[in-house]
Amino acid sequence: MDANDGKIKVLIADDDEILCDLLKKVLDKEEDIETVGVAYDGLDACEKIAQLRPDVAVLDCAMPALDGIGVLEKLRTSAYNPVCIMLSGNGNEAVTHRALELGAGYYLIKPFDPEALAERIRIFRKRTGSPEIAGFPYSAGRKKTGGGLEERVTNILDRAGFPIHVQGYYYLRAAIVKCAEDPTCLGAIEKILYRYTAEKFGTTASCVERSIRSAISETYKHDGFDTLKKILGRMPNFRKDKPSSAELIALISDTLHFFLPY
Repeated sequence: MDANDGKIKVLIADDDEILCDLLKKVLDKEEDIETVGVAYDGLDACEKIAQLRPDVAVLDCAMPALDGIGVLEKLRTSAYNPVCIMLSGNGNEAVTHRALELGAGYYLIKPFDPEALAERIRIFRKRTGSPEIAGFPYSAGRKKTGGGLEERVTNILDRAGFPIHVQGYYYLRAAIVKCAEDPTCLGAIEKILYRYTAEKFGTTASCVERSIRSAISETYKHDGFDTLKKILGRMPNFRKDKPSSAELIALISDTLHFFLPY
């Protein structure tokens, strides 16, 4: 943050000019945020980061010339390395995991609410002496998890009609609570989150994944996702008719953090 004006300086990099214009308009309405530059490819993003020295860079994973992962790789060896928030059009777990390995602070799956981006920027802005994601006190200022958070997750799943009689319901609830506590788990759904849930219930990670997928399919048959859209106020267009286990966990846990009241 520049001590001269107290604003968080942001660079937006995405080859979608319409999205860039929208994000810039939304961010520039915030009193504590200023968009200092826009880039439409990865190489331009690297040059502007070096020139403009933003506190936060919002990077699309898929850009011409150099993709978002390539930008992160270059930033690791550069003299200046801002906090990076990644944008992804498909939620590819391998890409997300690689981005977090390279130091990305967070990622958003498109489409997302542009107005929510400001909150991410405030949370993940560069912190003096602690740029690594593991050092971010993500839950600072928020309620501790426990009964309150679990009750909110239970309320969402029950209202959407997730079958309470199947084990996948309980696996899904535990996974969402864990991700709401620690969003870094979203970068390693299979390696961390499913294993955590499996250990909690004394089963295997593959059983957790299968059971959650089965619960999602059962809910989808009964139009539960129409209700879920009303509850969350949004529902991205997934690549398939219904979301994958990872996509649903990410959607609900993300909404709990940034949209639902505490």
